[in-house]
Parts: sequence; C-alpha cells; structure tokens
Amino acid sequence: MKPESPPSIPTASLLLAALALIGGYGAAVSVQAAADHDSGFRNEASQKSSQLAIEIHGLIKKAKQVENGFASIIKDMLARDPARTPEGLDAQAKLEDLGRNLDSFRGMELTLRSAIVPEGLAEVHMDLRRSMARAREKMAITHSLLSQMLTVPESFESTADGEGLRALAEHSTQRLIELANA
Repeated sequence: MKPESPPSIPTASLLLAALALIGGYGAAVSVQAAADHDSGFRNEASQKSSQLAIEIHGLIKKAKQVENGFASIIKDMLARDPARTPEGLDAQAKLEDLGRNLDSFRGMELTLRSAIVPEGLAEVHMDLRRSMARAREKMAITHSLLSQMLTVPESFESTADGEGLRALAEHSTQRLIELANA
C-alpha cells in the first residue's frame, strides 16, 4: 500500500471538490443578488442553486466513502495484533500523510462553516458539514491508532511508592466523581 490514502478513499478529490463548491457558492450568491434586481436572472439563479444542490449531494456521497473507507481500516487495525502494522503499509509515512489530511479536513470544515451559503441550500450545506465531520472523525481515529502502534513505551526507574500512587489515583477518581455529581 502506498503512503497516500488508498485509491478507494477519495480524500484529495473530496477536498478539491469542496473547495470548488465554495467558489460556486460565490457565483450563486452573485447571481441571486442580480436576480433580486433584475427578473431576467431568476431562471439562472434557480439553475445555479439546483446544480449546487446536486454537487453537494455528490460531495456527501464522497464524504461517506471516506468515512466508510477509514471505518474499514479501523476495523482491520483493531482485529490485528497491535504490535503489527498492516502488511505493505509504511506506517510512519501513513501517519504523516494522515496528519496532513486531518489538517486539511479541519481547515475545510472551518471554511464550510464560515461560507456564505446561497438561499435554499442551508439545510443540504449543513448535511455536507456533518458528513465531512464524520469522515474527519474516522480519519482522526485511524491516525490515533497508527500513532499508538508506532509509539514505543519508555521504561524508567522510579523511587515512587506503587501503593502510594494507587492510593493517589483512587483519591483523585473519587474526587472527580464528587465534583461531577455536585
């Protein structure tokens, strides 16, 4: 497997299409503003909104593919011996690639949140934001699992009393429970 996302997980194409959608929003808002002043633009505004709705539904499907692709990877990783990385996977490169993808997805989520959405598309736009968030969540879980697989625990010598640490942990847990119930 290459260090990039597997071909079945369209992360890059999803991000590019979402970016193009934001550009389409700007054009649609301009056409809607023109339609408010000149009735000749109403048909064009309606067509533009319909086309954007179709594009958004396509993006939601792609986001679902990304979500399902990473869910499959998570399932596979959890079924394996945690000390073994999946065969053919350059885990360190994959971890770095996933980190970059996560940053890109988070940036796109912020962009989608602050986008000026054309009239009539607010609900489907919110569906897109939710689907992007679910895809990012699965990507983040995959990143976390890979990170845990690659991090070697460090042993160190300590003079701390084990029983004292256990007592401190129990005391802290009880105190947190008290605070949570307050």
